Amino acid sequence: MNYEKILYDFQNLIKAYLGLEHKQHRIFDLNLSEVHLLKLAEQNPNYTLIEYARKLNVSRSAITQLVNLLEKKDCVKKKKVNMKSFVLELTSKGKIVCIKHDEEHKKIENDLRIIFKKYDCVFFEQLSELMSDIIDTWEACDEM
Repeated sequence: MNYEKILYDFQNLIKAYLGLEHKQHRIFDLNLSEVHLLKLAEQNPNYTLIEYARKLNVSRSAITQLVNLLEKKDCVKKKKVNMKSFVLELTSKGKIVCIKHDEEHKKIENDLRIIFKKYDCVFFEQLSELMSDIIDTWEACDEM
């Protein structure tokens, strides 16, 4: 077995996925972080900015900056809940971004389902085990 070719192909798969991730989330003039926050706001309309920061694992100031950008781009409006807290309300543009995002995800999922039909269950069980082993190895690298 040519392990160098497998590693090369695997690295190309990861690069292609990361490229797709960024390309897929470039909707209108928004970037990956902005689209992810819009999707989170759509799914959790009662979250405060602190809850968004926790969920996205970023600082409160980073969320504030992101929200301010999304307000300038007419994707969200802040609604005051009390003296210190806001929730986000999607504008029509913000809702369109979420719809486009979902459509792109569905298209990719459908394309992958067509590819997956070419393989049997045993292959996917082995693939799943391989991915778990790789993740375990990468997580062990974090502990170094």
